[in-house]
Amino acid sequence: SSTATPKATSTIGPTATNTPTQSAVPPTTALVSGYNVLLRTGPGMNFSVVRTLKYAEQLQLLGKSSDQTWLYIMTLDGYEGWINLF
Repeated sequence: SSTATPKATSTIGPTATNTPTQSAVPPTTALVSGYNVLLRTGPGMNFSVVRTLKYAEQLQLLGKSSDQTWLYIMTLDGYEGWINLF
């Protein structure tokens, strides 16, 4: 009599996406150096605007995008989001 041998099958898993990742930065306080800087929900121009930041508004830096072009911040009134460095 013969015994069937199980065969390995491949499983298709989730695919990686090219999403900027947040890296930690030491706790730092900064001031907004531009006028009408947009605080966004994510690190990209296609993300929704949370609110507009004012010149010299104080922020806490929480992280930065892997490509170093976006900062993840929190405002003194508790809003968190992303601002573009350029």
